[in-house]
Amino acid sequence: MAAKRKVGRPTKYNKLMLDKAKKFLEQEDRPTWEQLAVKLRVNRKTIYDWRDANPDFSDILEEMHAKYEQNIAEGALTGEFNATFAKFLLSAKLGMREKSEVTQEHTGDVGLSICFNTVNPSNYKPE
Repeated sequence: MAAKRKVGRPTKYNKLMLDKAKKFLEQEDRPTWEQLAVKLRVNRKTIYDWRDANPDFSDILEEMHAKYEQNIAEGALTGEFNATFAKFLLSAKLGMREKSEVTQEHTGDVGLSICFNTVNPSNYKPE
């Protein structure tokens, strides 16, 4: 059986691209994947493909998310950012959502106890 040929353009991913991504992560306060794609001169989809195919690159992208999240949360807590805008950024870029939980406890004939817990990004305290 003949070896399967790869179709399409060869990948631009190499050690140099990985090093550029690491340097970008170190230099940027609020790094995004879109900014990295522009810096590396590749399409955003290429960033996703490289993430899926290269564990080292995937680790850098996860660090970027963590750094972005921490920077936005700290900015909201210190007043650098409007808390509502910070909430929007965390929701739009990282998929974070405000969440309310309802806990119901039944204590027999005595009655019903309901506890509301609201998770609010403005109460976020980084470790």
